[in-house]
Amino acid sequence: LCTAAEEASTWPQVCDTCGDGWCTGGEDVSTCPQDCASCGDGLCTGDETAATCPGDCFCGDGVCDPSEDSEACPVDCDCVETFTVTGSTDRDGDGISDPCWEDGSGYVFFNWQGGCLATELIFGLAGGDPSEFSLDLRGYGFTERFWFFGLGNYDCRQYTVIFEDGRSVTASACTDCGTGECGDGACNPNEDVGSCPQDCTTCGDGLCTGDEDAVDCPGDCTICGDGLCTGDEDAADCPADCDFCPDDPNKTEPGNCGCGTPETSVFGDVNCDGVLDINDARLLNEQFGIEETSPCPGDVNRDGVVDGMDLGVVLGAWGLPCEVPGVCGDGVCDDYLEDPASCPRDCGCVESLSVTGSTDVDGDGILDLCYSDGSGYFFVQWEGGCLVTTLAVEVGGEELYVYDLTDNEFTEQFFMSGQGEYVCYELVVTFEDGRTVTRSACTGCGTGECGDGTCNANEDFTTCPDDCDFCPAGYVEDCADAEECHSTDWIGDGYCDGLAQQWGANLCCYEEDGGDCDEFECSPI
Repeated sequence: LCTAAEEASTWPQVCDTCGDGWCTGGEDVSTCPQDCASCGDGLCTGDETAATCPGDCFCGDGVCDPSEDSEACPVDCDCVETFTVTGSTDRDGDGISDPCWEDGSGYVFFNWQGGCLATELIFGLAGGDPSEFSLDLRGYGFTERFWFFGLGNYDCRQYTVIFEDGRSVTASACTDCGTGECGDGACNPNEDVGSCPQDCTTCGDGLCTGDEDAVDCPGDCTICGDGLCTGDEDAADCPADCDFCPDDPNKTEPGNCGCGTPETSVFGDVNCDGVLDINDARLLNEQFGIEETSPCPGDVNRDGVVDGMDLGVVLGAWGLPCEVPGVCGDGVCDDYLEDPASCPRDCGCVESLSVTGSTDVDGDGILDLCYSDGSGYFFVQWEGGCLVTTLAVEVGGEELYVYDLTDNEFTEQFFMSGQGEYVCYELVVTFEDGRTVTRSACTGCGTGECGDGTCNANEDFTTCPDDCDFCPAGYVEDCADAEECHSTDWIGDGYCDGLAQQWGANLCCYEEDGGDCDEFECSPI
């Protein structure tokens, strides 16, 4: 041992104690910065600051020195960004990590830079509500670190620290003291739902384990045939448990009149009131887009005059076959008489299909902009249980790729990963019954720039006319009114959208509405 006098000056080689003011023995700037710090060694250590040694200490060097704070140098001193929670640390400074507290309990170590005052600690019991308990820290004056001990072995919790400026940071940590045992009520780091279901069962993990059942956790325990319509089950996927009219005790399918309304035996009774009358005729006119024109019955194009234009419309449609409206369950979604609500078996898949460039992939409640491999991706989802057979990828109507998905057996959703940042495509999905649906979307991963040739998700015609059209994807401008947009499905649909605009659009400039109109219907008289 060294005496006080020896430590002061005469025996530095013998004493060799960190903090004695001598950089001796095995000490260096990394093991004893208070004795060995040297301006110009490239390390901001000891008493060095940006003022006394700017070459070693500067904003951006990763060290929050005494002359910096979260306002002057947030890159080094931001309390939230530098915040860490660990289950053990070297408490006594002997260079060895101490997994347990002095009393043998587990503990966690909170550490941050920036000098922010910690005012509150929020935590919960292992496996319970993470915000069940709160500790007021204002009286302790913690501005850079503190220990929280008295915890159990391998105790894993979520902790939230609130700073004086109102900002908060949340992190999880497990104590490193001792080992946990299956059955102790905590899902320890050495356990999982497979090795210890009684401690690690979690609703939403995709496994029906422990005390879970279809009532408490339908997402994990849904079983077709158990008599419960739970989780992702519906009448299409599991008719044994679910029906199409769950709130109507007298019907299991909507039929022609829909759930909640008895079926009618009167032919032509569209409104299902049991009587065939003018109200049914008017309802049919509305469904087919026909307005009542009793004052002028020959005014087919409804321009207020009966003339050659009306005759042209009639002659243009002369001899064309008229499709007979189908019935629910025939595999065809009749545009006028059926919709997803009245006939989900025919209309649900096409009408409900959506494509997005991001979703909550891992189920943690946070939107995932990029896939797990860091790439952009598309999430395709629909209802109705229809099997997808092919997926075509297009850009501006030009087909890039076609994928055969029949063997994948996708009946409700799938991911398309490995895409670029802010890539925008039209995805054409074809179902087993031959129906197709086109949706446009952009990946949400990364950022796009105006002028890169792609109308990115953060751009539109107003913000970036160089990349984006006036009308969104899947729509075209009206040939007579440039401020109107119409669905591309109207081109070549068998109905003439000509100069008369009998359907509210003029699409003659698109090769005479894709062949729906003749020269007469697209030429002024």
